[in-house]
Amino acid sequence: MASEKTRLWLIVPARLITRPLIYELGREHAVITNLRQASVTDEVGIVSLELEGEREEIKKAIRWMEDLGVKVEPVEIQTIEGCGRSGRARNDGGNTSHRSDRSRG
Repeated sequence: MASEKTRLWLIVPARLITRPLIYELGREHAVITNLRQASVTDEVGIVSLELEGEREEIKKAIRWMEDLGVKVEPVEIQTIEGCGRSGRARNDGGNTSHRSDRSRG
């Protein structure tokens, strides 16, 4: 079977914050985990996680997290890659008129 990638938002409840969930996930299931973003407080953990593997393994991994009490939601917009798809990034916001203004002064 072909390998797939999927991005997820995980909402981790306070009782699970100190548990090494992502490590356990990779050990228990045939998936590659890639932590994309995280914010953790004493009350909640919010994690953007990419999983790579066969579709059935990804489904099993998601079920495992949900059974533990983690809320799992798909990432709807790929915002991280979205800013670099058109080629090189511009530092000037697209406005080049300021260069000619400086040379006149």
